[in-house]
Amino acid sequence: MISTAIFMGGSLVCALAHSSTTLIAGRVVQGLGGGGSTVLITIIIGDLFPLAERAKYYGLTGIVFGIASATTNIASFTVACLHSFIFISYDFFLPLYFQVILGFKPIISGVTLFALILPMSFVTLLGGYIVRKTGNFKILITIGAGLMTLGTGLFIDLSQSIQWAKIILFQFIAGMGSGVLFQNPMIALQSHVHHRDLTATMSAYTFLRSLFTSISIVVGTVLIQRTVGGGNLTSVSDDEGSRTTDKQDYMDGLRIMWAFYTSLAGLTFLVSFLIKPKQIKKTDHVESGSN
Repeated sequence: MISTAIFMGGSLVCALAHSSTTLIAGRVVQGLGGGGSTVLITIIIGDLFPLAERAKYYGLTGIVFGIASATTNIASFTVACLHSFIFISYDFFLPLYFQVILGFKPIISGVTLFALILPMSFVTLLGGYIVRKTGNFKILITIGAGLMTLGTGLFIDLSQSIQWAKIILFQFIAGMGSGVLFQNPMIALQSHVHHRDLTATMSAYTFLRSLFTSISIVVGTVLIQRTVGGGNLTSVSDDEGSRTTDKQDYMDGLRIMWAFYTSLAGLTFLVSFLIKPKQIKKTDHVESGSN
């Protein structure tokens, strides 16, 4: 308990540090507490369990280190899944906004969505070219997640009036960020697994992306329904007074939904920092996975 308290105290000092000296001092205190905890865990296992069973419990304590050493794989999966969860909301709920709130016909709604699709497609291609030239995927993932967070957050500011500048600009930013994240998390994952594990890894990758895409539509619809209070999400009342109220309810529901997706996009941005950079060379063999 004393070691844990010392470690917590050191962590607090690091969190509140305003200078490198204070930060280093906090890390020293963390080291004292962490070292004490590690040694005492070993002593406790040796005291409580017979020799024949100690290996099993020592192995359990090693799980933490195993997880830490595989942070890139876990982070890559997380970024990919959250990206799938978020980007599908653009394709599904933006047309809903265009048609129900702004009154666009389906063909106009589809054309308006080009402001999202075109930059998304272009950046997907550009990202692959940049990785091929530089071999650096981490910075692209972080930038993409940041732009996706910004673009998704800007959707909260959409209103019941037609404001073309906002409609096009917000979609452009979201498309730029989302487009980068289609392939780069997969490259990060592939660069840190062995060739023998590649098939199983890609199968799980594809399955999880598809699963999160399906779940996203359900969750987003539920968030809107909670505000609208049931009813058909694709139409409003014919009565003029009721139509205005319905549209306001839809907008409130959409804003709550976009706030939810923005929080997940922010989480994606934070998780992207856990991906370890690895310089990819043109001559690298696929067997060069580091984990």
